[in-house]
Amino acid sequence: MKNCKDGRYSFEFREMSKNIEYKLNEILEYEDGWKDIREEYLKVKNNNRDINKKSFVLYLECI
Repeated sequence: MKNCKDGRYSFEFREMSKNIEYKLNEILEYEDGWKDIREEYLKVKNNNRDINKKSFVLYLECI
């Protein structure tokens, strides 16, 4: 969502979220899928330098 100057919000699709369910299901087929996602998320989160980046965006980046 994006806050427009006039106080309204608009929804914008992000390239990273394209086919996210498919990508997630592919990862979860592996025995340690969730563990791998958690480890990657922590790496991405701990190396993030953008204080405005939301956790869901970091989650998408790790997938």
